[in-house]
Amino acid sequence: MVGKGGKARTVTLPPETAAVLRHYLAERTETHGTPAADDPLIVRTDSRPCTRSAVDHLVRGWFRRDGRTPPPGALAHSLRHTYATLLIDNGASLPEVQRLLGHADLSTTQAYIGVTGKGLEEAALANPARHLLRPGSFTVPMSNEYVTRALEPIHGKLMKGGESPDGA
Repeated sequence: MVGKGGKARTVTLPPETAAVLRHYLAERTETHGTPAADDPLIVRTDSRPCTRSAVDHLVRGWFRRDGRTPPPGALAHSLRHTYATLLIDNGASLPEVQRLLGHADLSTTQAYIGVTGKGLEEAALANPARHLLRPGSFTVPMSNEYVTRALEPIHGKLMKGGESPDGA
């Protein structure tokens, strides 16, 4: 696909999406003829390209039919936000979402997702390593020899001016 700034990228489509697109393209070919390679993928019933404002109009109509007022940002672009959020909620990593959305910079994806306090709390609680921190789940030998050996690699970095803790 060709994205923002005319940049081409490959997009992985789930089989269900590919099936829906094949069905749509078959119907489109029946009603509008075979599209040229550079024609837009999705067109309106009158063969004009389906633009962002056309999708905004559709989304606005869905809210109206449901008797609700669309919240700010709940139009076409919100579909991308919803897609990204659902990916994260279902275990995709930020770099994976970044690639799927075509973002050059990971910080764009982070801002896009808008991780909430609740989302951060849920992520922390979902950490499978939590069981390691529960009382009785592990023992750490705390002999002086063990602590000295464990801290040896970072000892020099902890001491200012190369001094050791005992002043030597």
